[in-house]
Amino acid sequence: MLATLPLELRLRGKSTTQSHRSAIYYVDLTVRAGMTMGEAITAAKLQGAERSVQGFDQAALDAAAHQGFANGAFEESEEEGAAVVEEFYPEEVGASSISKPAANLVKVPLADKLSYKAAQLNASAGLAASILPARASAQDRPG
Repeated sequence: MLATLPLELRLRGKSTTQSHRSAIYYVDLTVRAGMTMGEAITAAKLQGAERSVQGFDQAALDAAAHQGFANGAFEESEEEGAAVVEEFYPEEVGASSISKPAANLVKVPLADKLSYKAAQLNASAGLAASILPARASAQDRPG
């Protein structure tokens, strides 16, 4: 039902002395303007029923999205990580520890990470394929 709820994102800006008067943005997920929560739930149930009649399988879509996120590899850079830490924990982390990347870390490109993950998946699929026939033949033997 969550997928069919009539929701909207609201962006709010705020600045504080702690943020040095820089804008900080918050995002709220709210029921669509002009609707009560009850109306939104009723509309979501109706739209969900319509989708089911039309053959839309939300559970299959959710499962595919979950699998896609599980397979995802995201490129992360040391510069981005340091900027986030500096922004949210300026007093706790000294500038010297942020500006110097670790010397012993080797940066692996995203393409190499994906190739490695694909090789792992192919290897585990090949192992499963070799185990299944062995089990099937063992079950066929009279015991």
